[in-house]
Amino acid sequence: MSHTYHCLAYHIVFATKGREPWLDEAVLPRVLRWVGDVVEKQGGECLAANGVADHVHILARLPP
Repeated sequence: MSHTYHCLAYHIVFATKGREPWLDEAVLPRVLRWVGDVVEKQGGECLAANGVADHVHILARLPP
């Protein structure tokens, strides 16, 4: 019997509109928590998430 194994890791980058610096110290933690929740609702695992004032990087493992 054959089996398949998937390990799909994605590097996702989101930027603010026009690269405006909207993600300050008060907003960024909330955005990162929200991103982690979205990944988990899709059945994935957020391995790392971080960002600066104008963009966010996410490393996530998602199902096929």
